[in-house]
Amino acid sequence: MKKAAILGISLLGFLASAAQAGQPRPTLDGPTTFRAAPGGSDNNDCVTAPCRTLQTAYDRAAKIDAFGYAVTIAEDPCADCGPLNAAVPIVGASSVAIIGDVANPANCLVSITDGTPFAFEGPMKVLLAGFKTETLTSSGTVRAPHIDVSRGAAIDLGAWDFGQSAADHVIATQASLNHTAPYTISGGAYHSHHHAIISSVIGAENIAVILRNAPFFGGYYVGNAASFTSYGGAAFSYPDGPATGKQFYVHFNGTLRLSGVTLPGSLAGSLEGGNVDDDTASHNFEATGAITTRVGINWTRDGVQAHGATATIDNYDQLRINPAPLRNVVIQGLSPPP
Repeated sequence: MKKAAILGISLLGFLASAAQAGQPRPTLDGPTTFRAAPGGSDNNDCVTAPCRTLQTAYDRAAKIDAFGYAVTIAEDPCADCGPLNAAVPIVGASSVAIIGDVANPANCLVSITDGTPFAFEGPMKVLLAGFKTETLTSSGTVRAPHIDVSRGAAIDLGAWDFGQSAADHVIATQASLNHTAPYTISGGAYHSHHHAIISSVIGAENIAVILRNAPFFGGYYVGNAASFTSYGGAAFSYPDGPATGKQFYVHFNGTLRLSGVTLPGSLAGSLEGGNVDDDTASHNFEATGAITTRVGINWTRDGVQAHGATATIDNYDQLRINPAPLRNVVIQGLSPPP
């Protein structure tokens, strides 16, 4: 199979016969877009005629060999064509992009009750952009995030609009998600905006974030367990009033890089066995927990080690640090103490 158009015309029949005969996957002969659209049918090939759902468009693409060409999964025109669960990679693709309406993500709403709009599991790299997501719960017992990234998946997230979440906006477990474009938060989250777990990376450096409707984060804006989250250069604006809730919770030796940025939230962040890298600004951090927390404070001035100190905090409410004239401050908490 050579031309993308030929692939589209005969893809369904080829895949059926290939599965029976053990033939190789069909290959692309150029960049190809698999489309989902209102009025489409999941009986279509998604290339010459659109499918109805993003899931079918992705599944069709995952059954071919992209042969080194770019693959795009597009919702055009936008309608509620989600959700999408990407559990296998698209073989041989030079790049994979899942695109809605980048100019106005609110036009591409994916609203799910008791489920996740976008999930990626396993080694794959994907550009995802141009959607508005929201998650609802029918009973309060099923709570799902907007974007769930796990087990080696790497997502570049472009323009987006995060509506209300029944859990987290983004959760990464042994995976990574990097914001590459300005985005909007138009709804709060029952738990957090970003939640990084077990050797995960979430980055929003030098990104402009608009927080509309004064969102509330029931747990914290950022949660970090044994992971790395970074916000250097990020700029937050609040046209409808400030965000409320705790700024962050870092534990299990996770690292949060602020680089002078103050995260959204009305309450100070918490350290319980984690690290916060900061510079220039004054911040308050809570040292919480029923057991003693050992906190090491190290900083440099003009690139030279200037001071070092160790403090033991035993059930105090807050450790207040105001290193305004300093740079590259590292605050380390180990719980329990060595």
